[in-house]
Amino acid sequence: MNFQDIKIRAQKDFLWDDNTATNDKLNRTINEGLRRFVRETLCLHDVSTLMTVAGTAAYSLPADSLNPPYVHQVIWDKYVLYPMSYLETRDLKSYLHTSGSPTSFYFNNGQICLYPVPDSAKELKIVYYKKPAELSADDDVPEIPEEFHEALANYAAYQIMRSDRGALTETMTAADFHEREFNEAVRRCRAAMWHNQNDILDVIG
Repeated sequence: MNFQDIKIRAQKDFLWDDNTATNDKLNRTINEGLRRFVRETLCLHDVSTLMTVAGTAAYSLPADSLNPPYVHQVIWDKYVLYPMSYLETRDLKSYLHTSGSPTSFYFNNGQICLYPVPDSAKELKIVYYKKPAELSADDDVPEIPEEFHEALANYAAYQIMRSDRGALTETMTAADFHEREFNEAVRRCRAAMWHNQNDILDVIG
């Protein structure tokens, strides 16, 4: 489904041509649903490859990475690095500037930081989860798997129905239904992502 198809599905089939569902409102709620779907399922990922610089710990993540950032795997010179918790970084604060071959990573101010600080230039690969591209043109297609496109129409429908303070009981019942449909699509996508984790690692090469 493209953006126009999703809007028609929400407007004609779910909202019964409700004239309160303006094009602007549909645009906003469908994109909001897309962002929420991606954040809750982590279904979009990519790989960023760069070279570390000796003496530099922090590296910027791609502009399309989730905020706050979330990564699947970090590899330095073919070695998998392990995430450090906030408590670990706090306890090791006085040692974070130690140099050597990195074994771990942590986040600071939206950047990924390596520990120990790299002492040489090596390849760094970051498998990260990314934000979806915003839908604007009618022929734009959501980046999420096609089987879940209709969930965006469900999300738009329940948000618009819920925003009508004078809505009848049956409208609220319909809104609850569309919310459940959206949440069920999130659940199914999460399950699919869990079973296909090796497919994510395949992009590393």
